[in-house]
Amino acid sequence: MAAYSLEKWAKTIQTVSPTALLDVRHLVAFVLGKSIHEIGLYTSLNSEQEAQLRRYIKRRSEGEPVAYIIGQWDFYGLTLQLNQHTLIPRPETEQLVDAVLANDSLDPTRLLEVVDLGTGSGAIALALASQRPQWSFTAIDNDSVALACAQENFRLQPWQHDAVRFMCKDWCQWQDVATQFDLIVANPPYIAPDDSHIMAEVSQFEPHKALFSKDNGLHDIRVIINWSIANLGDGGWLYLEHGFDQASEVVRHAKAMGLTDVTSYKDYSGHDRFISARLFR
Repeated sequence: MAAYSLEKWAKTIQTVSPTALLDVRHLVAFVLGKSIHEIGLYTSLNSEQEAQLRRYIKRRSEGEPVAYIIGQWDFYGLTLQLNQHTLIPRPETEQLVDAVLANDSLDPTRLLEVVDLGTGSGAIALALASQRPQWSFTAIDNDSVALACAQENFRLQPWQHDAVRFMCKDWCQWQDVATQFDLIVANPPYIAPDDSHIMAEVSQFEPHKALFSKDNGLHDIRVIINWSIANLGDGGWLYLEHGFDQASEVVRHAKAMGLTDVTSYKDYSGHDRFISARLFR
């Protein structure tokens, strides 16, 4: 076993990553089968572990995100398997989950019908299911590989929840005629195809159909708002993530379609990032 400086490894990827040392800690933790919290600035690796780490460092130096290199990422206390058909879950989306859970009118003791549109890895649906065992969840994605990943993530969770169903559907066209939902939640594509702010590693490695939306990034958001009018029950809620500069248009469209109690929420960076809205029939 030889001791290695993580800072030395980090220098080899600092040109592609502003969080190079944190990236290396994640990679080392995965190689050693430990939590990142157990990894300091120095670590010991055997020859096989060193060779594995070198392969991972090379991939990171070429821009590949850590989450795809190790094939998993943590979200809301859950460790989720990922592949390149699924977005990497972000801390901002955890705030969307927080906002839902903080809504006192969404009774945690009742059987509420919840749908997660474009579930990807299942992050939002599974985070909510872990906290609300009385609710019934439908997780929808039109990518069968992404949906299989969500199903595997559900299978791997230590808690039991019988009321989660997964459906490979295009939510722009699908309607469950048997169900009016108490809650619709979504983190849809909302980046404009010509957006110059998107990081290279995001546009190069993450699934484009989960990132980009036409009409300046607003097409899918508008579709979901329209969809909610037909699919929410009386008093039902919509929670939606959107781009940092889209709040005014999203709020305007939600109100124009007849949703009420439209509220904006800021993310950790102080940008308007989510809305909640309600439908009364």
